[in-house]
Amino acid sequence: MLRVQLPEVLAKQGSMVAFQGQMDFDYEGAGGLGKLLKKAVTGEGASLMRVRGQGVLYLADNADDVHLFYLENEGITVNGRNLLAFQPQMTWDIQRVQGAGVAAGGLFNTTVTGTGWVAVTTHGTPVLLDVARMPTFVDGQAAVCWLSLIHI
Repeated sequence: MLRVQLPEVLAKQGSMVAFQGQMDFDYEGAGGLGKLLKKAVTGEGASLMRVRGQGVLYLADNADDVHLFYLENEGITVNGRNLLAFQPQMTWDIQRVQGAGVAAGGLFNTTVTGTGWVAVTTHGTPVLLDVARMPTFVDGQAAVCWLSLIHI
């Protein structure tokens, strides 16, 4: 479970477990026609809600483990179903996974960029791969996230 001290956060729709304080929950659209079309065509991208207010918000998704990443002008590529929450000053988009073929099972993922916290879920303890040592290949259905080569 993730504990978020508000004033604001973008979170996966349906992930609110509890909250204490005063909060407003609003559907967060795709953020433009381009993202809406990408989401419709690819099936990728989490359905998001924007939560604003004062207090503490508790988020979870199917009792999955929650992992926090702090990015500093960086990007993280996440399978949309594993994206739990991120800070509102960060930007997100749906992008094609480089080198992925149709047989890989997932040609598109969600990329979150900027500076701030990102919460990602996994079903069980993830395996961390050291990709600097040798070429690395991962099944598109098994990959949860990786740092992008995007520096802003």
